[in-house]
Amino acid sequence: MRSRRWRRLISAWWGGCLGLASLLPLRAADELSVTFTPAFVSHYMDRGVRVGDAAFQPDIAVVGERFVAGLWSNFPLADSPEDRSDIELDFYVATPLKLSESMTLVPTVSWYHYPDADLSAGSYRNAIEPSLGLEWSLGGVLITPRFYYDFMLNGPTWELSAAYALALPALGTELNFAATLGTFTWHDAVRDAASRVTNRGDYWLVGASVPFTFSTRSTITLGVAYAERFQQHLRAGWRSARKRTERRGARCRHAQLRDHILAS
Repeated sequence: MRSRRWRRLISAWWGGCLGLASLLPLRAADELSVTFTPAFVSHYMDRGVRVGDAAFQPDIAVVGERFVAGLWSNFPLADSPEDRSDIELDFYVATPLKLSESMTLVPTVSWYHYPDADLSAGSYRNAIEPSLGLEWSLGGVLITPRFYYDFMLNGPTWELSAAYALALPALGTELNFAATLGTFTWHDAVRDAASRVTNRGDYWLVGASVPFTFSTRSTITLGVAYAERFQQHLRAGWRSARKRTERRGARCRHAQLRDHILAS
């Protein structure tokens, strides 16, 4: 059963990679490049909540002069009852628009696919989430307000992020700091529920990473992050279901990786 699941996912992942590769002949004049990032994480975090334990999260991105198209994936490595994560395939396309020397508008569309989603439990197998971000470089700090809207969960997410790179010339690298503050309201948190279930919450994240360059084409990055979700409310109709605060160790998901590709 487990082997069939992995075979199906590996086939789907390679199918997505081939789909991205099909873009190359269409925009050859744009001097396209391909970035592959095989990432291993201790915990899979999503907007302040620990979704799963150890996971392999590869990302492949096709980068052109006017767009980035990529496939980010999550493959759970842990096999425990506490691991709630499933295999996940996230396709995204971003088209950065430079407004000035210090400002860039970044519209993005993401399609999330969960092949093993339990539909009978109210989970979604697919979701589409466009977003719009404004990257503003101010005194060496990259500030990014961003708005998302999930059409399946039927609700927005608002985020404010900041990033700063501290040069370490003695080591030939830099120390990258990142922080995010976000809030979301999803009005259809449970698929096909008898009454509408609204999920609302706030979250924050801080992290640091250090990249080590081995050649002009390869870099390894070591990072750590901490995330917390607070003031979470689940409401069925007009009745409050619960309120809770969760504190977990964390890692950023593919949005931060995509931002790094755009900024490089």
